[in-house]
Amino acid sequence: MRPNEFIRRLLLVMRFLLGLFFVLAALSKIADSGDFPAAIENYRLVPSWSVNLIAIVLPWLEFVAGILLIAGIWRRESALLLSILMGVFLIAIFAAMARGLDIECGCFGSADEKVGWSLAFRDMVLFAAALILAVTSEEPPRLRTIVSAAHSEGDLKKTVDIFEKVGRKLKLI
Repeated sequence: MRPNEFIRRLLLVMRFLLGLFFVLAALSKIADSGDFPAAIENYRLVPSWSVNLIAIVLPWLEFVAGILLIAGIWRRESALLLSILMGVFLIAIFAAMARGLDIECGCFGSADEKVGWSLAFRDMVLFAAALILAVTSEEPPRLRTIVSAAHSEGDLKKTVDIFEKVGRKLKLI
Protein backbone atom coordinates (compact mmCIF):
# COMPACT_ATOMS: atom_id res chain seq x y z
CA MET A 1 0.00 0.00 0.00
CA ARG A 2 1.37 3.41 -0.98
CA PRO A 3 1.87 5.98 1.79
CA ASN A 4 -0.81 8.28 0.36
CA GLU A 5 -3.30 5.40 0.30
CA PHE A 6 -2.52 4.51 3.91
CA ILE A 7 -3.04 8.10 5.05
CA ARG A 8 -6.26 8.35 3.07
CA ARG A 9 -7.59 5.18 4.72
CA LEU A 10 -6.45 6.32 8.16
CA LEU A 11 -8.27 9.64 7.72
CA LEU A 12 -11.38 7.75 6.57
CA VAL A 13 -11.34 5.55 9.70
CA MET A 14 -10.74 8.61 11.92
CA ARG A 15 -13.59 10.43 10.22
CA PHE A 16 -15.99 7.52 10.68
CA LEU A 17 -15.06 6.85 14.33
CA LEU A 18 -15.17 10.51 15.36
CA GLY A 19 -18.48 11.02 13.59
CA LEU A 20 -19.92 7.88 15.20
CA PHE A 21 -18.73 9.01 18.65
CA PHE A 22 -20.57 12.32 18.32
CA VAL A 23 -23.71 10.78 16.83
CA LEU A 24 -23.93 8.33 19.75
CA ALA A 25 -23.20 11.07 22.31
CA ALA A 26 -25.88 13.28 20.74
CA LEU A 27 -28.48 10.53 20.63
CA SER A 28 -27.92 9.69 24.31
CA LYS A 29 -28.39 13.37 25.24
CA ILE A 30 -31.50 13.69 23.09
CA ALA A 31 -33.00 10.48 24.51
CA ASP A 32 -32.19 11.49 28.10
CA SER A 33 -32.99 15.18 27.76
CA GLY A 34 -34.15 15.52 31.38
CA ASP A 35 -30.71 15.02 32.95
CA PHE A 36 -28.60 16.90 30.40
CA PRO A 37 -29.56 20.45 31.50
CA ALA A 38 -28.60 19.54 35.08
CA ALA A 39 -25.21 18.27 33.85
CA ILE A 40 -24.61 21.60 32.08
CA GLU A 41 -25.67 23.55 35.16
CA ASN A 42 -23.31 21.53 37.38
CA TYR A 43 -20.30 23.07 35.62
CA ARG A 44 -21.42 26.53 36.82
CA LEU A 45 -20.01 28.23 33.71
CA VAL A 46 -23.08 29.61 31.96
CA PRO A 47 -26.00 31.72 33.19
CA SER A 48 -28.99 29.67 34.32
CA TRP A 49 -31.25 31.24 31.67
CA SER A 50 -29.04 29.71 28.91
CA VAL A 51 -28.87 26.14 30.23
CA ASN A 52 -32.02 24.84 28.50
CA LEU A 53 -31.12 26.51 25.22
CA ILE A 54 -27.66 24.90 25.30
CA ALA A 55 -29.20 21.55 26.25
CA ILE A 56 -31.47 21.72 23.22
CA VAL A 57 -28.99 23.04 20.63
CA LEU A 58 -25.76 21.23 21.59
CA PRO A 59 -26.88 17.63 20.96
CA TRP A 60 -28.28 18.55 17.56
CA LEU A 61 -25.03 20.31 16.61
CA GLU A 62 -23.13 17.18 17.60
CA PHE A 63 -25.58 14.94 15.72
CA VAL A 64 -25.57 16.90 12.47
CA ALA A 65 -21.79 17.41 12.50
CA GLY A 66 -21.27 13.71 13.23
CA ILE A 67 -23.57 12.61 10.39
CA LEU A 68 -21.93 15.05 7.96
CA LEU A 69 -18.49 13.80 9.01
CA ILE A 70 -19.45 10.15 8.48
CA ALA A 71 -21.02 10.96 5.11
CA GLY A 72 -18.02 13.04 4.05
CA ILE A 73 -20.21 16.06 3.37
CA TRP A 74 -18.63 19.35 4.49
CA ARG A 75 -16.00 17.16 6.10
CA ARG A 76 -13.55 19.89 7.02
CA GLU A 77 -16.27 22.25 8.23
CA SER A 78 -17.95 19.64 10.43
CA ALA A 79 -14.56 18.54 11.80
CA LEU A 80 -13.79 22.19 12.58
CA LEU A 81 -17.10 22.57 14.41
CA LEU A 82 -16.40 19.40 16.41
CA SER A 83 -12.88 20.60 17.27
CA ILE A 84 -14.32 23.90 18.52
CA LEU A 85 -16.87 21.98 20.61
CA MET A 86 -14.09 19.75 21.98
CA GLY A 87 -12.10 22.86 22.88
CA VAL A 88 -15.08 24.25 24.80
CA PHE A 89 -15.61 20.88 26.51
CA LEU A 90 -11.94 20.76 27.53
CA ILE A 91 -12.15 24.26 29.02
CA ALA A 92 -15.23 23.20 30.98
CA ILE A 93 -13.52 20.02 32.20
CA PHE A 94 -10.37 21.83 33.32
CA ALA A 95 -12.43 24.58 34.98
CA ALA A 96 -14.41 21.96 36.91
CA MET A 97 -11.23 20.13 37.92
CA ALA A 98 -9.54 23.36 39.02
CA ARG A 99 -12.53 24.21 41.20
CA GLY A 100 -12.67 20.70 42.66
CA LEU A 101 -16.19 19.99 41.38
CA ASP A 102 -17.22 16.35 41.78
CA ILE A 103 -19.58 16.13 38.80
CA GLU A 104 -20.41 13.86 35.90
CA CYS A 105 -19.41 15.11 32.48
CA GLY A 106 -22.83 14.94 30.77
CA CYS A 107 -21.17 13.47 27.68
CA PHE A 108 -23.49 10.49 27.24
CA GLY A 109 -26.64 11.40 29.10
CA SER A 110 -27.16 9.49 32.33
CA ALA A 111 -24.58 6.78 31.51
CA ASP A 112 -21.69 9.04 32.38
CA GLU A 113 -18.28 9.28 33.92
CA LYS A 114 -16.90 11.74 36.42
CA VAL A 115 -14.92 14.77 35.35
CA GLY A 116 -11.22 13.98 35.80
CA TRP A 117 -7.94 13.31 34.04
CA SER A 118 -9.14 10.26 32.10
CA LEU A 119 -12.00 12.28 30.64
CA ALA A 120 -9.66 15.18 29.88
CA PHE A 121 -7.24 12.83 28.11
CA ARG A 122 -10.03 11.24 26.04
CA ASP A 123 -11.30 14.67 25.04
CA MET A 124 -7.79 15.82 24.12
CA VAL A 125 -7.48 12.82 21.77
CA LEU A 126 -10.88 13.61 20.24
CA PHE A 127 -9.89 17.29 19.92
CA ALA A 128 -6.66 16.31 18.13
CA ALA A 129 -8.52 13.94 15.78
CA ALA A 130 -11.10 16.59 14.92
CA LEU A 131 -8.38 19.18 14.35
CA ILE A 132 -6.41 16.82 12.10
CA LEU A 133 -9.53 16.15 10.04
CA ALA A 134 -10.27 19.88 9.85
CA VAL A 135 -6.86 20.80 8.45
CA THR A 136 -6.01 17.83 6.22
CA SER A 137 -7.30 16.81 2.85
CA GLU A 138 -8.18 13.29 1.72
CA GLU A 139 -7.20 14.28 -1.79
CA PRO A 140 -3.74 13.30 -3.03
CA PRO A 141 -1.16 16.02 -2.52
CA ARG A 142 -0.71 18.41 -5.40
CA LEU A 143 2.15 20.66 -6.30
CA ARG A 144 1.09 24.25 -6.67
CA THR A 145 3.26 26.71 -8.50
CA ILE A 146 3.02 30.36 -9.28
CA VAL A 147 3.59 31.30 -12.87
CA SER A 148 4.06 34.96 -13.62
CA ALA A 149 4.76 37.02 -16.68
CA ALA A 150 8.35 37.37 -15.46
CA HIS A 151 9.04 33.70 -16.27
CA SER A 152 10.42 32.97 -19.70
CA GLU A 153 9.30 30.07 -21.86
CA GLY A 154 12.61 28.36 -21.06
CA ASP A 155 11.94 28.71 -17.30
CA LEU A 156 8.53 27.08 -17.72
CA LYS A 157 9.92 24.22 -19.86
CA LYS A 158 12.67 23.56 -17.29
CA THR A 159 10.09 23.51 -14.46
CA VAL A 160 7.79 21.11 -16.34
CA ASP A 161 10.74 18.82 -17.10
CA ILE A 162 11.72 18.73 -13.41
CA PHE A 163 8.11 17.94 -12.38
CA GLU A 164 7.97 15.13 -14.96
CA LYS A 165 11.29 13.68 -13.78
CA VAL A 166 10.21 13.72 -10.11
CA GLY A 167 6.74 12.39 -10.99
CA ARG A 168 8.24 9.45 -12.86
CA LYS A 169 10.71 8.74 -10.06
CA LEU A 170 7.87 8.69 -7.49
CA LYS A 171 5.69 6.70 -9.92
CA LEU A 172 3.00 9.37 -9.86
CA ILE A 173 2.93 9.65 -13.66
